[in-house]
Amino acid sequence: MSWRWRIGGAVVALAWGGCAAPESVRVRPEFPVPRGGVFQDPVPVVKSTHDDLLPSLVDGGPTIAYAAREEGNLDIWVRPIGGGAPVRLTSHPTDDTDPEFSPDGERLVWTAQAEDVKGDLWVMSASGGDRQRLTGRDTADRGATWSPDGQRLYFTARALDSDAPRVERIDLATGERRVVVERAWDPAVSIDGRYLFYVALDERSWPRLYVREEPSGEVRALTDGAYAEGLPRVARGLPRTRVVFTRWVDDQTGDGVVDTADAPSLWAVDFDPLIFTDGRPLAALPLTAGDGGEIFASVAGDWFAYTTAGHADAEIYALPADGVLNHGAGPEVILAAARAEENPALRRLGLRYLVATTPTLAASARYELARLLAERGLWLDAIDELGRVIADQTSGELAQVARIESERLRVLERLRGTLLAREDAERQLIQERGREVRAVLSAAAGAPRVVA
Repeated sequence: MSWRWRIGGAVVALAWGGCAAPESVRVRPEFPVPRGGVFQDPVPVVKSTHDDLLPSLVDGGPTIAYAAREEGNLDIWVRPIGGGAPVRLTSHPTDDTDPEFSPDGERLVWTAQAEDVKGDLWVMSASGGDRQRLTGRDTADRGATWSPDGQRLYFTARALDSDAPRVERIDLATGERRVVVERAWDPAVSIDGRYLFYVALDERSWPRLYVREEPSGEVRALTDGAYAEGLPRVARGLPRTRVVFTRWVDDQTGDGVVDTADAPSLWAVDFDPLIFTDGRPLAALPLTAGDGGEIFASVAGDWFAYTTAGHADAEIYALPADGVLNHGAGPEVILAAARAEENPALRRLGLRYLVATTPTLAASARYELARLLAERGLWLDAIDELGRVIADQTSGELAQVARIESERLRVLERLRGTLLAREDAERQLIQERGREVRAVLSAAAGAPRVVA
C-alpha cells in the first residue's frame, strides 16, 4: 500500500468558541446541480500546495479538521467549512495523525509520535488545550474512534511481541484497557453503540469488513468480500447506521491484480441487524468512481468529506451523501446517463450502482460492466463479472451470452500469456546475441592489425 493510503487520520473541532453549531444552523458546502441530473461534481474543501488529508466532521459543525504536511511532517489543523484561515493545533516535528472528534464536538483524540515513535493515543479539548496521554510504549496505537456516549475509545493496537494488530477499548474515566477483537483493525461503532465494525482477513487473506454484536460477541461478514476493503467510518447525524468505507475495485496499475496498489474508491452499507438472523452480507453502494483515488471519508448528515490523491498533492473534497450519483434520478435515467458518459470510470460507477440497487437491471448492468472491463484489457476482472451474470438466476438468455463471452476472454487470456512468454524469450535472445556481438567487437578492437 502506498504512503498516501496509510498516513494516519486527521479530525479536529472548532478552535474558537466550541464546535457544534446550533440545531437550527447546518453548515455544508454549496454543491453544483448534477450534470444531466445524474453526475455530481465534487467541490474542494481544503486545497493547498501541500498534502491535506484525513478529514473529520461534526454533524452540523461549522469547521473541518484534517492533517496537513506543511513542514515535512503531519500536523492537525482546523478551518471553517465555508472558507477562512486555517488554525494549526499541533506543531511537534513528528507526525500527529488519526484525530477524531468526540460525539459532542468538545474533545479530540489523535495519534501522536511526540513521546513514542510507534504512536500513542492522546486526547485534548477542541481548542487544542488540556492534553492528556492515554496509552504508552508497550503498544503501537492508532485510529481511535469514540463510543456514542463519549466515555470509551476503540482503537487499533499492536503489542511489541506481535506482528498482528488487534482492536482494543479504553475507558476514559478509569484508563482500563481491554482487547475486544484479535487480529483485526480499523474499528467503527454503530450509532447505538451495540455493534462494532472492523477489518480482518478472510479465508482468502483478503481484508474484509465484519460486524460484531456486543455484548454477545457474535460476528458476521458485513459485505460480500468481492473486493479488498477497509477504513470503515460510521456516519454521524443520520437516524440509521451507515458505514462508509474504502474499496479497491479496478486494476489501474495493469498488473493483473486488484489490490491496495490500485486507486481506491468510497462505498457505503446501510447496516441492518437482520444480518445476524439470515447471515447474508449486505449490498454495498458505490459513492465515488475511483478516478481520483478517494479515501478517508468523514460523514456528517447529508454530506461527506474525503481525501483524494488524484492530483499532485492529497486534497480534501466533499460530496452529498449519495456521492457522485444522484440517486433521485432513478435507475433508468442513471443507466442512460452511464451509457452516454465519456468518462469510463463514471460509466462503471453507474453500472455498479444499478447492480447493487436494481435487481431487474442487475444482470444486464453486470454484462455491460464486463464489456467495459474487457475493452480496457482487464480480462480476468471481466470474467469475474461475467461469472456473476451466469450465476444470476434471473439473467436468462443473457447467461448463455455471458458464457460464450467468458470463454472467449479465457482463450484471449491464455493466448496473452503465451505471447508474453514468447516476447520475453525473444527479448532475452536478442539481449544474449547483443552481448555476444559486443564481445566479438571488443576482442577485435584489441587484436593486433595484420598488414598484407
